[in-house]
Amino acid sequence: MPTTGPHEVAFAISGPIARADLSGLCERVCAILRESGAVARCNVSGVEPDAVCVDALARLQLAARRRGCRVRLENASPPLLELVELMGLTHVLPADARHERFAQRPAWNRSSMADFTHTNLGELEDLAVEGGFSEFQEARFAGKDLELENLGVSYQVVKPGKLHAFGHRHQEAEEVYVVLAGSGTIRLDDDEVDVQRLDAIRVGPEVTRGFEAGAEGLELLVFGRSAPGDAEIVQDFFEEPASR
Repeated sequence: MPTTGPHEVAFAISGPIARADLSGLCERVCAILRESGAVARCNVSGVEPDAVCVDALARLQLAARRRGCRVRLENASPPLLELVELMGLTHVLPADARHERFAQRPAWNRSSMADFTHTNLGELEDLAVEGGFSEFQEARFAGKDLELENLGVSYQVVKPGKLHAFGHRHQEAEEVYVVLAGSGTIRLDDDEVDVQRLDAIRVGPEVTRGFEAGAEGLELLVFGRSAPGDAEIVQDFFEEPASR
């Protein structure tokens, strides 16, 4: 594996990553990072973006930091970057390609008359498919297509009788959820609140939240401040009963 400087190394990861690969992958990369303070430029153009892949890369970063080193992703695909953001790990997995997020503006969106962008939320890529939790929900994020810099907007669907795949909370960013259609409940820490069409719910940053859909499902529009790395996933949120 070639080096690009006394404190920098480069390597590539390709193909699907399974949980069984994590231990060996960390050992091989740590063997490369012999110098404290080294930067590992990890080419991930060949990986398949899914939740296991993002988890593996985050563990790889943790192992590197324990040795005083750090990993930087290179040539990450847009689906991988969006999945990293969805899982709240942009601060853990910095990527050189991230600054290009707003660089590819469609020509039809450019206007000398007014500054605006336009997209259809239902036509955006469903990141729940990439993340492996499409059985429970849809998750379509509009930040890239609308070229948002300070605001986050997403269209989410919780399928009939299903829960959000996981709960989450934030460090600083509050969010507002608007119910577009359907009914169900939102769990807020240990409390549950019934919701229906056109209900709006503001949730403070540190409150862990997640929705359960009724028989008709739930369609949600979610607004919040754009704060990469601010979210924390709570995988076992729905395993403990809530108090109403």
